[in-house]
Amino acid sequence: MPRIHFDDGKFTWGIYTYDPVINWILREKEICLCGSSLSLPAPKAELFQAVLANMNSYWKNRIQTHERLQKFVKFLPKRLVLTEIERSVLGILRQYYTLRETGIIAKREAGYYGLRHLLEEWHDVIQVAIAVREGEVLAATKSKQQYVDEMIACMKYIVKQCNRLPN
Repeated sequence: MPRIHFDDGKFTWGIYTYDPVINWILREKEICLCGSSLSLPAPKAELFQAVLANMNSYWKNRIQTHERLQKFVKFLPKRLVLTEIERSVLGILRQYYTLRETGIIAKREAGYYGLRHLLEEWHDVIQVAIAVREGEVLAATKSKQQYVDEMIACMKYIVKQCNRLPN
């Protein structure tokens, strides 16, 4: 069924593709401007399975890419490294939140959720990710390599925890 879409700052008209995550967002956050509500299906089990599949494909692949590139970290600008930490840590924490709470939150809030629910061992890298997201200037307390090593270890831990969750 053709529908209007808003993506990347543009409205487009196209065929609607079923996506449990998008359906969940629309069902929970929909604002109907005219006509009737969409009444989209968004079963919790489908949301869980879609996010877990994403965790075990996209996020595992991203971790493997980080591992392959670890030896080049010393050649990268600090800002690029910190931006990748922010995107990766907060992005994977959004998935973690969705799998645990059956909801969807912003990256920043996912970071604070991680601070409340993950071991203290991961708090430093989560706090760095939040600080970068909030535009704070960070004093270098660790090397770029240490930050990347912690990011990868944290991401692996989160994937492991998500795969232990009952669905």
